[in-house]
Amino acid sequence: MNGVDYVLDESKPSQIIKKQADLRTMDCYLDNYFDLILAISVIEHVGYDNSVYFEEGGFSKDFDGDLKAMSNLMKVLKSGGRIVVTVPYGRKVDYGWFVHYDKCHLDRLVELDGLKLLKKDLFIYKDGGWSDSCDEDLVDVCYKDNDAPAASGLACLLLQKI
Repeated sequence: MNGVDYVLDESKPSQIIKKQADLRTMDCYLDNYFDLILAISVIEHVGYDNSVYFEEGGFSKDFDGDLKAMSNLMKVLKSGGRIVVTVPYGRKVDYGWFVHYDKCHLDRLVELDGLKLLKKDLFIYKDGGWSDSCDEDLVDVCYKDNDAPAASGLACLLLQKI
């Protein structure tokens, strides 16, 4: 198993082969290398101020960072390969260190050339747990609503490279 992170943490032993890279300019893998890529709670942070996690010098916001990251992930994905993406979902809000997606912002990712949406599942956190949801129920949901410890709306995508 391989993992890419903007800041490499070697302090924890792992079976993961770790590489340090910015997903917007990632060149640490050959094209058409992976069959499956998991981007769980990642894409929403690309291009945003990540100094809450580490000291980042000379930060400048990149509103298209998510699109650049997805394009690079597609390059290292084999034809027919799949990408699983999760992002916080509901009302679009720029929190500075990540963006909370709405339908329009999420559709930008789904509609990238070379990708096919296989499945989109939406979830809402309320009453202390997660349940299936829909766009209409999430339209006004923001980060930490409904007493959620973090995201209170979530989009889970299964995409395939065509």
